[in-house]
Amino acid sequence: MRKKSDIIIVAKIASTSFTNYINAKLRYIFIYICMYLIILMDFFKDDQPELASEFLKRAAKGGHIGAFYVIVNIFQNR
Repeated sequence: MRKKSDIIIVAKIASTSFTNYINAKLRYIFIYICMYLIILMDFFKDDQPELASEFLKRAAKGGHIGAFYVIVNIFQNR
């Protein structure tokens, strides 16, 4: 029979793992959001349009919906 303390230890480990998982996912999402914002600034300032275009494609591949929207609008208006 398991002790109450064993169950508490298992629960703490599971919650720590879940917290680590969520933090990792948030960091991953944050990277794409930051990349997207930098891209927009570069693209519209016309500093480095080729580089901005490349990063925009990367952000879109990473699942950033705003990047998809910008790509569609760019190609639609050409």
